[in-house]
Amino acid sequence: MKARAHIICGILFFATLLFDVLALGGAAIEQPAVQAQARLESPLAETYIVLGRSLANWIPGVTSVATALASASFGDAYPAVAANPPTALDTLFADSHGALAPVAKASYWLPLPLLLLWLLLRWKRPRPVHLIGGGR
Repeated sequence: MKARAHIICGILFFATLLFDVLALGGAAIEQPAVQAQARLESPLAETYIVLGRSLANWIPGVTSVATALASASFGDAYPAVAANPPTALDTLFADSHGALAPVAKASYWLPLPLLLLWLLLRWKRPRPVHLIGGGR
């Protein structure tokens, strides 16, 4: 198990990163005020949004997946976001109680520590031993 810990951590890193990119990118497609506030106040959210919108533009069909994921995560907060655009990102996370809202709240910061853990585990992974002068 120790030999594969870096693989599991890498998969978790990319899964949470993809979730954040799609969820926040879809939320920015549905509510443009989210991207405007993220640009002003949150570089991490802005990065997720830019990556999500770029992914939606490059790959056909990702826009519908991203907006569906964003609606499942933040859909019930959209009226509050539209009512008060200057606090859009804060409202999105505070007022959402959708099916995936707890996952979205937990996975917002999770890719950063997972990246560091993945790099550490990758560096410390067991490597095969090679003897000097191979047998013929």
